[in-house]
Amino acid sequence: MRLTRRRFRRADFSEYQSWFQYPEVSKWLGDIDQDWLDYILTDTGGVEYAFTQQNRLIAVAGIVLPQAGHPAAAITNLAICPKLFRRGVGSAALRSLVYEPTDVFSSNWIAFVEDGNTAAHALLKKNGWSLSDEAPIDSMVKHHLLR
Repeated sequence: MRLTRRRFRRADFSEYQSWFQYPEVSKWLGDIDQDWLDYILTDTGGVEYAFTQQNRLIAVAGIVLPQAGHPAAAITNLAICPKLFRRGVGSAALRSLVYEPTDVFSSNWIAFVEDGNTAAHALLKKNGWSLSDEAPIDSMVKHHLLR
């Protein structure tokens, strides 16, 4: 599956926000609002990416950039358009984030996933991520990938 990755834009917000009416999205990612949008558009410690196919928004992912004391890039969220669940979009977005050239370069990646989010755990495992031996923090389980 071929995706185009770019930084999230204000114009993406309405479409992305519509995904949160689906329980499969809002249950694990909460909600987004204007404050969230303003934050991600100005944050210098992270990047929010939009993934498109034929100019249609199909996935969104947030990353916290590596920094002193925390050398791993951290995926903070990965949302897939609900109409495209289980069609390979999540795997394609993960591969794009980790393996394609980007302004976020790291050979060390982590992701925190709610303990009960079996779909997200399966997606990471399918794509070669390892479950950390660390105890969950506030019901969040750590996965990591070294490339």
